[in-house]
Amino acid sequence: MNAANKRGKGRGRRLTDEQRLQIIQKLESRNAPSMRSIAREYGVNEKSIRYLKKDKDAIKERISQTSERSRKVTKRASLAKFPELEQCLFDWMTASRFSGLTVTPSMLKFKAKQIAGSLGIGDEEFSASNGWYMRFRNRWNIGAMLL
Repeated sequence: MNAANKRGKGRGRRLTDEQRLQIIQKLESRNAPSMRSIAREYGVNEKSIRYLKKDKDAIKERISQTSERSRKVTKRASLAKFPELEQCLFDWMTASRFSGLTVTPSMLKFKAKQIAGSLGIGDEEFSASNGWYMRFRNRWNIGAMLL
């Protein structure tokens, strides 16, 4: 086997969270199709299906924390380190936008620091960096700012 034919970890087709959920539901159904047939249907290898079956509870938990809209596009998910903080921040942002306030990235990061302080999360644990902000936007499927 030459080097061009070798495939490293993570090089195959990526499934969306919605597809992962569909596969898990098929595997849990009464007349579940074989893993090989599911793998062919979704264009992945059988090992990927075995992984989904093995880690179905963790995958379901992670998917339950995402929005319906983001499940259709999320292929690689990152979980929030502080989900309670992000939920509070998202609720604040939604309420602010509903009341007609334009929420800028700097306002969002400032509010995130305030919420972190009120939740007892120290500055050494959470810094509301630009990287965190971008991942927050991706996790909550928020479009480009200005909001």
